[in-house]
Amino acid sequence: MRENRHKGGQDKFFYLTKLPYIHEIELGVASHDQFVSGDWVVAETRYGVDLVRILGLAKSYSEKSESKRHTSRILRESTTVDFEEMESNNQLSIVYEDICREKIIYRKLDMKLIKVHILHGRSKVIVFFTAEQRVDFRDLVRDLVAEFHTRIELRQIGVRDETRSLGGIAMCGREYCCHKINDQLKPATIKMVKDQSLSLNSSKISGGCGRLLCCLAYESDTYAQSRNELPSEGSIILLENIRYRVSEVHILTQEVTVVNCEDSAIKPFKVQVKNFRYQSNDNCWIETKDSEKGKEHTTKKLVMTPCGCARPEGTRCKGCTSQL
Repeated sequence: MRENRHKGGQDKFFYLTKLPYIHEIELGVASHDQFVSGDWVVAETRYGVDLVRILGLAKSYSEKSESKRHTSRILRESTTVDFEEMESNNQLSIVYEDICREKIIYRKLDMKLIKVHILHGRSKVIVFFTAEQRVDFRDLVRDLVAEFHTRIELRQIGVRDETRSLGGIAMCGREYCCHKINDQLKPATIKMVKDQSLSLNSSKISGGCGRLLCCLAYESDTYAQSRNELPSEGSIILLENIRYRVSEVHILTQEVTVVNCEDSAIKPFKVQVKNFRYQSNDNCWIETKDSEKGKEHTTKKLVMTPCGCARPEGTRCKGCTSQL
């Protein structure tokens, strides 16, 4: 717990807080560590004073000082009155959204309304929208000020921010990662798609926002690390003193597809390469010996058992009692 304190004399405790209406995560600073995950507090967010939800204590101060997240000050714990006001504001924001859409259509503005949020205390109304180009919304602001009689702030966000804010179900069957897990939107590239041996079909590698899937960036480091431990395409593998060339790498299964360098009539096949190492003298990958058991791992021939399953030669089949 001491790692969460400020280096100065007064203790400061850092929490991860979530803004529910835009699904952004900020660093909240409090004078005590009594808050737990799920608590609601009133904090000075980057948009203004509002209710936020505690996700938990943040990490050490040295790590947080390098964070790009906005730091907000936690004012107090929320009360029943705060929740009643939040519910009232949420209902009122639905009415405000309809009014905003009417004003946007009236002004013939090329913009898409995403969400309207009313800050705690109704000190300000924030209008989130997307647009392909820069929009002159000064007349719209004047219309909304005359209608709502409060401060109006229009914020243009990107399509990825829109998806994070609204949420949805991804092709994997789970909620969007940016909405449920992490608000830090890492850039994904076509190179990541190729490194992970995925199809370049845009419908299969694009998320609900129309951009490349965020999970491509999340898994990129894992794929890069695994690829460094495997033979690359074009490498030579030595199996039973026969040279084979790697034609395809299967990172998830730790296998490679190889073709015979001398006899093209032999069909390509897959080889497990967990126990292979690179030998620079021969410029090829060879099988290693098991240091614990003292015997060499070799690729065993597959034969058919009486029950019809394929098993390595010399092993027992679970479906029958015969030994091969």
